[in-house]
Amino acid sequence: MADNSASGTEGKKASTDVLSAAFTIYMEAEKPTKRDFVKKLGAAVPGLDAKEYEQAWTRVSNLFEQSCKLAFRWANENSPGSEIDISLIENVFINEIARKCQGFTYAEYSKALTYGFDRGIF
Repeated sequence: MADNSASGTEGKKASTDVLSAAFTIYMEAEKPTKRDFVKKLGAAVPGLDAKEYEQAWTRVSNLFEQSCKLAFRWANENSPGSEIDISLIENVFINEIARKCQGFTYAEYSKALTYGFDRGIF
């Protein structure tokens, strides 16, 4: 029984490691494409099958898409020139995006939201 929980923990850590590497690769690309992303992720985290690399692409691109949608929603709900309250990002948006896009770190959610606001509305 202990072996199963240990391998489950290892699987979660491996998944987190893949997502962290995927997040970094996505952030470094000016205009990320699935093909380039999968190739770079394969070099950074060897040993997975093609489906796992593609799933990482889907999860990371969804995180950034949701971040841009949140930023766009905020811009539509507030008057031009409004400044976003940092506590709103920390208390509302990060919780919302974490529910929709699980498996990332707090810092990654925060960076994705900053990306969303930078690219989505400014």
